[in-house]
Amino acid sequence: MLEPLRRTAEWGYVRFHEGKAQPWPRYGQDALRRWAERIAEEYGPDRTVCAYFNNDPHGCAPRDALEFAEACCRAGLRAPLLQKVGEAAVMTTLADCTPAASAA
Repeated sequence: MLEPLRRTAEWGYVRFHEGKAQPWPRYGQDALRRWAERIAEEYGPDRTVCAYFNNDPHGCAPRDALEFAEACCRAGLRAPLLQKVGEAAVMTTLADCTPAASAA
């Protein structure tokens, strides 16, 4: 059973601590999709919701964050994505959620 979202402000914060997918502690695509849909229903595309993925010993958090950003995009939200540019990771915003933009 999913915990209800408790909205206490115009903005939101979701902390992802540990998923149940493999390899541990990844989040599965279905779980990330459901979270994106819940956020879209509660906040819509124009509110700010920050998602934090916990650091973990296997480096799963960055991969989960990228997959979550793509799930948010599919749910109609504008989602930041980390992109590798040279040796640096750069935060960009997906203003349009076409397959070409989400694959970038």
